[in-house]
Amino acid sequence: MAVNGSDIAAFAQNYKGLKFTYGGNSLSSGADGSGLVQAIMANFGIRVPRMSYDQVTQGSRIGMGDLLPGDMVFFDTDRQTGGPDQVGIYLGGGKFIHSPGPETTAQVGDLWNGPYAESFMTARRPIGVAGGGVDSENEQVYNKASTAPSELAARYGYSVSFLNTNPELKNLVNQAVAEDWDTRRFVAAAQSTSWWQTTSESARQAQAEAAQDPATFAMKVEAQTMKVRMLAAELGAIVPDSVLSSMGEDVVRTGLGEEQLKALLSHYITFTEEGTLGGTAGQAQFKLKQLAYMNGVDMSDSAIMNYAQQTAAGVTTIQDAEQNIRNMAMSMYPNYAEQINSGINMIDIAQPYIQSMAKTLEINPADLKLTDPRIKEALNGLDSKGNPSGITFTDFENRLRKSPEWLKTNNAREQIMSVGNDVLKNMGLI
Repeated sequence: MAVNGSDIAAFAQNYKGLKFTYGGNSLSSGADGSGLVQAIMANFGIRVPRMSYDQVTQGSRIGMGDLLPGDMVFFDTDRQTGGPDQVGIYLGGGKFIHSPGPETTAQVGDLWNGPYAESFMTARRPIGVAGGGVDSENEQVYNKASTAPSELAARYGYSVSFLNTNPELKNLVNQAVAEDWDTRRFVAAAQSTSWWQTTSESARQAQAEAAQDPATFAMKVEAQTMKVRMLAAELGAIVPDSVLSSMGEDVVRTGLGEEQLKALLSHYITFTEEGTLGGTAGQAQFKLKQLAYMNGVDMSDSAIMNYAQQTAAGVTTIQDAEQNIRNMAMSMYPNYAEQINSGINMIDIAQPYIQSMAKTLEINPADLKLTDPRIKEALNGLDSKGNPSGITFTDFENRLRKSPEWLKTNNAREQIMSVGNDVLKNMGLI
């Protein structure tokens, strides 16, 4: 029977303050980030691996809009390493519990604001936790060394010259010759070697071809390198030629698929000298920056690049990234959360205030942004009962007329002159 994720979240909150212990996974003596998650899940009989880069392959991928208490949330806070380096358990309401690092304790973080909003990578729901999600069994979420593949049907057709290039196989050949093994016994022994168990069939075939027919092998590498180059350009990845050649050879030797290649190439998505991204990364950059601007969300270049990389790698989707921006906007403007979540942008909601401010201060409305503190204050104003409703336009304009900027306007000068004339008239001086 599946465990209710809310029960996991409630249990996890009991361990706020648990000291960070590097390599630890104890709920009494201390744990690091992935150890804390593993220990909490184990309490409910749910088995997850020890390390975050293994935990991120577990269960089902969950979209940003489908997060439920008990889901595992992953972050890539160190862009130099690639893959998740922080993990926590989602508690609901945009909060999660995690153990961030040495000299800290387990604490509750905010998924929609601050550094974790910018470094969010993906979310997973472990097998055994109630809920839906995208079925992603065997999904490749980012590049890491793969485990030994399933053994295929025994096959013995390698040349002696190739077998002699591998010390382990060479010794096996000498023993087989000395003891007069038949093919079945040799294949069985070969399948027991560490070489066979840690090398995929495509890699075994490639190694044999490289030794037996190097010209054909070189042609295949060149063809795959061209394909990798084209895929890199499509994604907007800036990859050195030496690395492209290496990747082309990896495709031939290991049978890397397109999704795995995208995960590798995503780490090379970076800004050009002009400060832009290319390919699909550039499209994501434009779309996300535009959405952030229209909702008053300050998105750093590193956050934009993070989203572009993770989208290219297939770890997350552009829709998840957009939802994260809307979540941040809802946190900034809680009284408009329903409209924002339905797809309305704050720039449209704020237009009456923008137009009013532009008219009162005699400035171009195009020069006004949602990040202007006066507009933010107006949008989040409270009514007479203390409920967020936005201040009235009359109150808004009255506040603007008290600012030094208003005194420099033609409207202000005319009003001052008019008041002065009225005073002089009342005094009988004109």
